[in-house]
Amino acid sequence: MKKLLALALCALTLVFACAAAMADASITFQMGGEPECMDPTINDYSSGSYALQSLFRGLYKYDADGALVPAMAESYEVSEDGCTYTFKLKEGLKWSDGSPLTAHDFEYSWKRVLNPDVGSETAYTLYSVIKDGYECFVNKTVSADDLPIRALDDTTFQVELKAPASYFITLTASTAFMPVCKANVEKYGEDWSSSPETYVCNGPFMLADMKKDESFTFVKNPNYYNADEVKIDTVKYVFLNAPETVRMAFDNGELDIATSVNSDAMKAYTGTDKLVSSDRIGYRYYEFNCSKAPFNDARVRRALTLALNRKIITAKHLQKQESGAVLLTDDGRRAFLGAWQSKKQEQITHPFLKEKIPWGLVPYVQALLLARTLRGDLEAYPPFFWK
Repeated sequence: MKKLLALALCALTLVFACAAAMADASITFQMGGEPECMDPTINDYSSGSYALQSLFRGLYKYDADGALVPAMAESYEVSEDGCTYTFKLKEGLKWSDGSPLTAHDFEYSWKRVLNPDVGSETAYTLYSVIKDGYECFVNKTVSADDLPIRALDDTTFQVELKAPASYFITLTASTAFMPVCKANVEKYGEDWSSSPETYVCNGPFMLADMKKDESFTFVKNPNYYNADEVKIDTVKYVFLNAPETVRMAFDNGELDIATSVNSDAMKAYTGTDKLVSSDRIGYRYYEFNCSKAPFNDARVRRALTLALNRKIITAKHLQKQESGAVLLTDDGRRAFLGAWQSKKQEQITHPFLKEKIPWGLVPYVQALLLARTLRGDLEAYPPFFWK
């Protein structure tokens, strides 16, 4: 059995693809702790998403190559104004207990997320795009029953957005947009997700065993729409927090995949095929204490933000293989960095210094000028740098 040490994985399917040839068709996957929530419509934790992505499928999903492809949906259409999405579901979809999965389950699930009485921690994911979602969950001026989320029939599902959102289909692959079985939730209430006996899902795996603070075991779901393509029979999630313990278990062959990778493990496995790093959706950031000087001055905060060397922080101090972000939107960051790489060698005239400097050094020059201004070395600092 080939072992794999992972820094971060976007979805467990990435592991399935490379593990399909495993002789015993099983994977032991280490997580830092037990998932806080096993209900996809309430979960807002990345740790829980590892497991939930194996147990559930939304309208769309990401394949092993990172491409967005249909899952429960067969296709979709968008209105001319870009605000109404109509999905056609695949025929014959089933829950893990064998009962039919229909568009009514999606209507129930999405409205449940936005129902303030449920108190879903991931509601913001839906109310940020769905029409009247904010008014329902936050302002409580619209009933969940009146939201423009509707099953037109068993295989046709429709939703209205508050404004055009070209990225909306990507959201339907996230756990917040995944369905839960209406009949099952109504039968067992909020405790439906706390026991294998009451747990019903629609993904490639289903819950077989739960040992609190120790491990969860998933087995192949025979009612999954694409069950023939699932080559793994069992996935065991083991909860280990201490990186040293994780390293020992991995080296002893007790783990196939480890996600808690410390600096020692990185040094030992860097350059081998056992250490894999992949992008994940998320940010790590530091906040200023704005109540204390000098950070109560917005110009100081902007100067430090411009001057920080994010590469040194991630590589030397955090010892992580993470990239530095300059914006909070991934596509914007990529576009910005692309422009930066193409222009950083150009010489431009700095509007304050009136001399040519490399374009790539502009932020550092701005930060230096602002710092000098704050020390009183310069009479004034041009406001277009910091307003």
